[in-house]
Amino acid sequence: MKRTVVISGMLMIFTALVLSVRAGVATEAQSRLPAPHQATAGGTRGVEARIATLHAQLKITPAEEAQWKVVAQIMRDNAATLKALSQARVAQAPTMSALDDVRSYAQIAEAHAAGIQKFLPAFTTLYDQMSPAQQQLVDRIFRKRIHAHTASQTMPPAKS
Repeated sequence: MKRTVVISGMLMIFTALVLSVRAGVATEAQSRLPAPHQATAGGTRGVEARIATLHAQLKITPAEEAQWKVVAQIMRDNAATLKALSQARVAQAPTMSALDDVRSYAQIAEAHAAGIQKFLPAFTTLYDQMSPAQQQLVDRIFRKRIHAHTASQTMPPAKS
């Protein structure tokens, strides 16, 4: 159960990273693209802000700092990979066929999955170093993120 919560929480962190990369400043060309092709250039500020927020929320101790740096670097690397793929997709969008569009989306999804696979062992090591009280705090934080994400994904029923 605890590992499931941790994994779910890590997925939420990585999803937040993807969203922070996508929440960067849109270029003029991007703003002219149809919705399925829109992506944003993103930036390191969003990733760095997310890392700083998580550092504070997770109450990283001096003893955990070295492992936190590993986790944070993986977050940066994953965000850079997704940013590069998203920028390439946007740049190629005007000449993409529907198949090219789906293939480029698949590349981004595969990079996201690969990023989670890199993130998981590093975050597991960090989590395992934490005290039981700190783990409980982290679990609560991640549960709130899951609940918030789930709530934002659901729409109220349509009225007839």
